[in-house]
Amino acid sequence: RHEAAKRIGVDEVAAKREVNERARAHERAAKQREERRARERAVAASHVTTDPDSPAGEADAEAAEFAAALERARRQSDVDTVAALRWMGVSLEEAQLAAERTKDLADGPTGERVMIARRFCSTRFGRKQDFRRKPDSETTAPTAASEHAA
Repeated sequence: RHEAAKRIGVDEVAAKREVNERARAHERAAKQREERRARERAVAASHVTTDPDSPAGEADAEAAEFAAALERARRQSDVDTVAALRWMGVSLEEAQLAAERTKDLADGPTGERVMIARRFCSTRFGRKQDFRRKPDSETTAPTAASEHAA
């Protein structure tokens, strides 16, 4: 923190910290809303049966709860993947598209999913660049007139 404050300034560090805190609060609120909706769906699915004490009613409730848990895990994996890609400098739309394209990997490790999702992005990631000075065409390619003058 101290080194960042020296390099980019205390005000900018505070502003970035505030933006990150707001983003985390927004993600927490979205996660809580999604969990509440999943619970409501599970409760609604459990009321479909006529007898809640019947084994079929319990199985339906368990299946609905399991499906809701899988959906929450998939959404959390989507959020983690998008956040990782955004940290790498990918635009929000491009990160969401890459997360959508790798939704089949949502139940696996997030790191692998991010590595594969990264391939769908047009952003350059650590590719080698030649920073050597390019020779000017005037100084390296002598003209026919200057060759005869010498």
